[in-house]
Amino acid sequence: MTNIANPPTQVAANCQTAFSGVEEPNLSELYRDPTLLAVLRRDGIDVAKLQAVVAAAQRRLYDAA
Repeated sequence: MTNIANPPTQVAANCQTAFSGVEEPNLSELYRDPTLLAVLRRDGIDVAKLQAVVAAAQRRLYDAA
């Protein structure tokens, strides 16, 4: 049985993925991810507006620290 909780840390050389799974992607990478963009389009969410909401939340969190 495959251990799903611990996926492999290496990605095949011919694999066309946006992320290796080794570390978390940063937000700029997520905003370019084709899967995320497809979901946002489907849900009618504008990427620029999402970026503005995230930036505002980051500022509030930074100011609270």
